[in-house]
Amino acid sequence: MKNKIIILLILILPLILSGCFNKAGDQQQAEPVVSYDIYTQEAVPGGGYKVKYPSTWEVAESATGKFEEFNDITTFKASDQEEIQVKIFTTDQAEALLEPYNIESESQTQIDSRLANDYLVQDLDNEGQRWHLISIINGDYLYLLMSNALGSSDFENFINDFNFLEYQEQEPATENSSNDFKIKLYFDDLNQENSDCLPHIYQEVIIQKPEVEIGLIPVAIKALIQTSSLEDLAEQNLSSAISINTRLLSFGYENNTAIVNFNNELNVGGGSCLMAMRRGQIEKTLKALNEVSGLQIKDVEIQVEGESETALQP
Repeated sequence: MKNKIIILLILILPLILSGCFNKAGDQQQAEPVVSYDIYTQEAVPGGGYKVKYPSTWEVAESATGKFEEFNDITTFKASDQEEIQVKIFTTDQAEALLEPYNIESESQTQIDSRLANDYLVQDLDNEGQRWHLISIINGDYLYLLMSNALGSSDFENFINDFNFLEYQEQEPATENSSNDFKIKLYFDDLNQENSDCLPHIYQEVIIQKPEVEIGLIPVAIKALIQTSSLEDLAEQNLSSAISINTRLLSFGYENNTAIVNFNNELNVGGGSCLMAMRRGQIEKTLKALNEVSGLQIKDVEIQVEGESETALQP
């Protein structure tokens, strides 16, 4: 009996020492929890911004002297390889902003639901140094967000967590000021033979300017749908291929592409010519916004219930 006990101990002792009977050893180590801080720039007269960033980052403020009342450069050191900066300028400095750089590519994106210019540039003073720059105007100031690490997920998260504080106008608007202006809505001209199934005539309507220019996208689409149901279209010998039951579900704007997502009514009925007319009305109406705003819409992605491949198929 003693021999059996000794043999059993010899067999299980290495297992005990190796931790096979340690339940804690079987458990995966928990991922480290990332803590965050909030940086707030409230010194900007009439505005400012706040942004969430990892607590491990180093933050430093500095001033160029062009603003006596506040620091205009904030540097976030994400790592030894990446540095993110937020610089503040007055809007009249916008043209000179990119003079130190050679622009490799230019597009548009959104920050805090506002229109922003997106650049990849090369620093002319430091050959080989490339930056990802984003410029955006808020009130009387222009903000430049920049990272020296192209394609950085940290910079992408930084942009998504960047928000402007509510901007207070320094001077009240005059009583005669108006936010109303005209946009173009495109339709089919029944007075002319249409061989290409595209809209070639527009009707101007007056809308109220939204707070941010990206808001022009849903305003224009909703106006196009609503105007399509008006009886005076027939009186003007105009026609719309868009059903009055069509609804805009969501929209977006990224890299000079307007994204509009409709309900399934947009796909209902009609052959290839009708679908081409619908697409043409939407695309031309949205691209016409470039004429009255800072938008630079080059492409339009049309979706139905979130799908672009099945949208407007005959």
